[in-house]
Amino acid sequence: MLRQCVTCGKESDNKKDYFELSAKIGPRYICRACAAELGIKNFMSAGFNSNTGVLKKYVKIHPEEQPRLEAQLERVEKYNADFKKELDSAKSNIKQNFKEGMEEASRHSGCKKQKQTKCVCASCNHVFYYGNFDTLKNLHNAAYGSIYSLNQYKDLGQCPKCGSRAIAKKEVYFWVDKKGNCVDVEE
Repeated sequence: MLRQCVTCGKESDNKKDYFELSAKIGPRYICRACAAELGIKNFMSAGFNSNTGVLKKYVKIHPEEQPRLEAQLERVEKYNADFKKELDSAKSNIKQNFKEGMEEASRHSGCKKQKQTKCVCASCNHVFYYGNFDTLKNLHNAAYGSIYSLNQYKDLGQCPKCGSRAIAKKEVYFWVDKKGNCVDVEE
């Protein structure tokens, strides 16, 4: 991998010639000669410096490298603008989701949310529902193993009216208030 020095622009593929800086944008390496000139003695002290900070120090010593600093500052400014735009869109999404959540919470306050599976038979168009309780009841009946409990077992993938297995399943959510009345249905 070809590494380029942030300050002088010297390129080399020998990783022993360079220290790595903590940088998000732009080149991340500084050659040992430039590092010694700026007082960076090892990789630890290089890791505490950003490439922009190192360039600012280097331009004080070598003013002819000002265009390199300006290019880095433009990259940082563009990155910050993009990040701010992304952050603003995320904030607006969070606000919108919060408003929608609050509207739903006020509409369903004091209600319990129940999930059931809505099944529609393709043969006779019979609509039937089953929930987690029915699934657990079947599991209990199958695990218990007595003749009575096996007779109570219901096939949930079969229409109870005509016995057809051609059914379409869909999850449905019900909100039930304290009296047992269905307040809202979400399909």
